[in-house]
Amino acid sequence: MSLSCFELGEQMLSVDAARDALMTLVEKSVAVEQVALASAYGRRLATDITAPISVPQNTNAAMDGVALSWPKQPPFQTQWPVAGDAFAGQAFEGEVPSGQCVRITTGAPLPSGTDTVIMREQLIEG
Repeated sequence: MSLSCFELGEQMLSVDAARDALMTLVEKSVAVEQVALASAYGRRLATDITAPISVPQNTNAAMDGVALSWPKQPPFQTQWPVAGDAFAGQAFEGEVPSGQCVRITTGAPLPSGTDTVIMREQLIEG
């Protein structure tokens, strides 16, 4: 059995025909107006909204695990001594020494000298 959609005799649309079909589904823009935030539900923005500051303000861990500097070329290390800990409310002080890692929790700033977080579930301690 083949799973080809062309077995039914259907022809593919041309790019122009597909674009025209999609455009019939798009509503035309209306004039720009300002409304209260409470009245804005279901509406589209006329201009982008940008934050005045970066959020979060630093690169942080999205998961618990270890932060380390991933080697640029082989041989790749498979064990890293732990140099310390980084918590969401207490960052690791200083730079992580080459060949070592830092235990890190979700929300903690990525320590200086690291570029990779390996999630806790992927680690084997020992």
